[in-house]
Amino acid sequence: MTIGTATTVPTTSASTLTILSSTAASNTLVPRFATVERFDRDHHRFWFPGGFSFEVAAWDWPICADWCWDCGDDFVVYEDADHAGWYMLYNVHTGAYVHVTYMGT
Repeated sequence: MTIGTATTVPTTSASTLTILSSTAASNTLVPRFATVERFDRDHHRFWFPGGFSFEVAAWDWPICADWCWDCGDDFVVYEDADHAGWYMLYNVHTGAYVHVTYMGT
């Protein structure tokens, strides 16, 4: 499935979080599954390895409040093509997406 081009989250540090990784041979995008390293239920925030933090949109919180945030490689982050500055967090177990905003490293 071709979605677009691979993007990275802008950071001020030397590291970057790849939102999607591309396969050079087929030129299609392959999701990179991520493990949530830390989760703050009260503030609806989560961190991936490397310190990349995101916050779940308030209007989407009811969708993901009961997700298992520490169950392993369960999430994929996509750039939201319809809403500039937003990303979509996909849960591979539920098949649901929620809006998230990048908070930095």
